[in-house]
Amino acid sequence: MDNDKIGALNLRLIEDYLYDDGHHSYVYERDNTCIIVDDNLCKQIGDHIFDYSKYCEMQNKYVNRYDLLYRFNMIDNSIYSQVEEWLNKKVDDIQLEDKGNAFSKGHVDNTPLEKKFEDVFTDIYGNDALAYLNKEVPVSLNNGHTCSIDYVLERDNGNIAIEENGVTYHHPVIIGNDRYAQQLEKQNTLALYNYKVYRFSAENLMFKNSVIERIKHYFGTSSHFKPSTLIKEKRKVHLYEHQETILEDLKKHRANGETTALVVLPTGTGKSQIVLEDLNNLAREGMIHRVLIMVPSLKVKEDWENRVQDLCHHLNITIEFYNISFISRNRLPSDYYDYICFDEAHHAQAVNCHKTLTYFNPKYLVGLTATDERLDMKKLQDIFGEYDKHMSLEEAVEKNIITNIRCFRVESNIDLSEVRYNGKDYNYADLERSLVIDSRNELITSTIKKYFIPRNNFYKQGIVFCVNIQHAKKIAEMFNEAGLTARAVYGGNKENDQIFKDYRNKKIQFLTSCQQISEGWDSPQTEIVVMARPTLSKVLYLQQLGRGVRHYPGKECLYVIDVVDNYDGKLTPWNFNSLFHLSIYSPFMGLKKTNNEYLKILGLSEHEITMKEVDILTFEEKYNGYLSLEQAARELYIGTQTLRTWVRSHKEYSSLSLPIGNRIMPYFSSSDIEHIRKDKHLKIHNDETLLQDFEDFIDENTLTFSFKLVFILSMFKLADKEGEVRLDALVEEYRQFYLNRIARKLPVDKANCAYTADYLNNDTKIKKSLLDNPFEKFERKRFVMYSKDLNIVEFNPTLWSQMNQDYKNRIILKEQHFLEEYYQDKGGL
Repeated sequence: MDNDKIGALNLRLIEDYLYDDGHHSYVYERDNTCIIVDDNLCKQIGDHIFDYSKYCEMQNKYVNRYDLLYRFNMIDNSIYSQVEEWLNKKVDDIQLEDKGNAFSKGHVDNTPLEKKFEDVFTDIYGNDALAYLNKEVPVSLNNGHTCSIDYVLERDNGNIAIEENGVTYHHPVIIGNDRYAQQLEKQNTLALYNYKVYRFSAENLMFKNSVIERIKHYFGTSSHFKPSTLIKEKRKVHLYEHQETILEDLKKHRANGETTALVVLPTGTGKSQIVLEDLNNLAREGMIHRVLIMVPSLKVKEDWENRVQDLCHHLNITIEFYNISFISRNRLPSDYYDYICFDEAHHAQAVNCHKTLTYFNPKYLVGLTATDERLDMKKLQDIFGEYDKHMSLEEAVEKNIITNIRCFRVESNIDLSEVRYNGKDYNYADLERSLVIDSRNELITSTIKKYFIPRNNFYKQGIVFCVNIQHAKKIAEMFNEAGLTARAVYGGNKENDQIFKDYRNKKIQFLTSCQQISEGWDSPQTEIVVMARPTLSKVLYLQQLGRGVRHYPGKECLYVIDVVDNYDGKLTPWNFNSLFHLSIYSPFMGLKKTNNEYLKILGLSEHEITMKEVDILTFEEKYNGYLSLEQAARELYIGTQTLRTWVRSHKEYSSLSLPIGNRIMPYFSSSDIEHIRKDKHLKIHNDETLLQDFEDFIDENTLTFSFKLVFILSMFKLADKEGEVRLDALVEEYRQFYLNRIARKLPVDKANCAYTADYLNNDTKIKKSLLDNPFEKFERKRFVMYSKDLNIVEFNPTLWSQMNQDYKNRIILKEQHFLEEYYQDKGGL
């Protein structure tokens, strides 16, 4: 890097981060902005590629530390102008263009990497936490391009973009300069939008305890999170095309509840003046106080600033560029503005604009446009007519915001009481073995054929949610044999796009899929959802249900087909009745009472519509608030194995025990946690106390042998920049300390120490000894962690991030002093 040019940009070098001998990145700061400059990171050096998990960890560390982070790949001298451009870039420099409602369909099912991330997220924040994650979120980039973010976590203290990165599609060496440049352009734009962009690789997620600590540190507590599941409410929209009658018509239509207007007039015919007069009229009546005018460019902004000075009444008026409104929306209540004017309304197709309009719910919304492209107007009316609203499904049905929902239970005779679960959902292998069987599939097929086989003026389309890809293919095959056209959609199926197109065009009656069809895919014509895969996840059940709740011409309701098997009571999955707390069931009963014409259409007899009671209690409802072993251990700031050992000898520590296969898994209530804390004299610990807790533990210096001292000194000696140590290297460093004493004919430790030369040279024994003894003592306090899959021991990432070099040096000196004292009467060091 050219130091003179770096100095001219007022950048200060923080770190030269090495990934391996040939790849590195420079890390700079300016005020509270971080700049990472990769030194030709895409170059291939031999057959080796560097560890991508280090790339993600390094970026996440600095994303968390600074308000803003930009990243660049230096392949020539243009890097300096790129850095300068982004440091001076403003949000309104991002040009939004109307290229249609370009929402990304995304992939159909969770990737294995996303499944791992969601499991970790729910481990930290609870089973219902997925309601906070927005998946496959589209965002407008420059010049009409749209990107999709794997997950967005909206918080009242700033939004987070989460990218799940597999090595094949994201490693700079593998994807090359052009694709890496696109990746950085997307990341830098999101940073400009005030997103903190965190990346997690498959290797990061393999080290579960470590990534849990990192996510807690990066994301904070769930009290700051905003739920992502919202009902789409509809505004009444009126279209105006003639200036002379618009103001009077506005007043008339508003009296009838139509508070949203689209004004389409040629340029220069006074669209802005209509809004100014409208503002004066409403302000005179005391109807409005806060006004937002959304504009696309500086020229339009300046024009509005001049025009609003002529208003006769004082109003609190904000004039903002589209992207500024998009960024600031979550900092304000949805009803903050009384009046919103969206100038150049044809730009509302852009994703960021659409998100802003669906977030805010003003008393009055007016769109202005001069476009004569009338084919777009219906789309514009749809966008202006929609906004997000927090309400229950029952309320949404009652208010006719979404369609009525009716349920039919298909009850099988299959016994699933032995299906295991992991505290969140059913074991996939067990479900596959138990459910992917012909008798159950035939029952589903015959039910669907009986009620939904196409006939005159009767063609209802639907989605079947299956256990896995094999199950989805099998159900599709059986449906086709029964005269119901069906195709399986799943991740990696190259025909997905064509299948979705055929479904939209009604060439296919049923889609079969494992897990959920992504939020980016939308088909309101769906009238049937078949729950052929049981789930303990309320979020997953709601997401699957949500694929069919939108209104569509001729759609009377959404039919939910619950496939109900025989479960042990505590394993009851979610279903229609449990979701809506309906203890009485009758075939095709609905949330909303309407006429019974549907009974005649579907051909039900009086016998079939009799009422009966059903069990509506699910696992989540029965055991709401209970923590798993891992969650309880984190709450107590002890090791999982430690808590497991305590529970074995103190059965009263766990007030709930449930079978998982041939094991019994303990669960813990809040009172259990308090009882354990009191009984074991545990203090309350958190991230704020962690650094002091560690030093207090060091100062206690409680020793049976020297093992803890040698272990922690070896950790400090070998730890890399992220606080990680290869277990093999750690074992060797630890072993050599004692072998060196034997070689010098000094006592290895106390007389009863098992460390002979033969013992130390046995790899299995010494590794087990290290993990069982000194490591476990530090792991119990959550100061260190071990990933068996990665063969790595590391300091707790939160603890490591809080240690500066002076602190580390102080701890090392203390431990060296304690070690000298320990061996003082054993021949010295």
